[in-house]
Amino acid sequence: MTLHQTTKYMIPHQSGLRFSRFLVVLCIIYANSSAHATEPPPSVEALKARLTSLVKDKDENLLHGLAWDLMRRAATVDEPSKVSLWLSTYQTLKKACDPAFNPDDVSAINITPPGGDIPGIAPEGIKDPELRRQYELALAANREKSNRHRYQSLLRKQLEELRRDLPIILGTSGADGPDRARNAVSRLKKYDVPNDVLVDLLAPQRQ
Repeated sequence: MTLHQTTKYMIPHQSGLRFSRFLVVLCIIYANSSAHATEPPPSVEALKARLTSLVKDKDENLLHGLAWDLMRRAATVDEPSKVSLWLSTYQTLKKACDPAFNPDDVSAINITPPGGDIPGIAPEGIKDPELRRQYELALAANREKSNRHRYQSLLRKQLEELRRDLPIILGTSGADGPDRARNAVSRLKKYDVPNDVLVDLLAPQRQ
């Protein structure tokens, strides 16, 4: 076999390295997801405490995986308890959403210091104490804006997941399209679920 024929069937060295790295990443993701899947779901009390802390501290870390944890716990309780747990979570997140939130109003990548210094410069690089103080205030405000945007975005993402998962939690997910939501709402009507929540569930979901 000629050199050309041999190399025709070989993966180039750089491509081989990239493929190896890809396999390593896949293995890590699988290991993490498998470990998480074997963990017992958090208790109802733990989920309620998490919601209380979420409202108090506005900690975005408490939002990650909240809908998934709720669905895992809901699989272990009776239907009235499923509805109660889902409803309290949904209403808590909905109340925490800022109606004035604008997803397009993002924080700045760099702030231009007062006096026209280099954007993004460290405050220590500004000699004038007053200009440095103003710049530090501007940086703090920008960080707060970034944190608020991330928190509000995550709130809405979890709300969408709660809406999406409800038919699965209630066992009404056999239908397709709008019927999934309608069937879930029909089931909820025998419980004391506020009308505004039912209207939310029937509204078109974001893709």
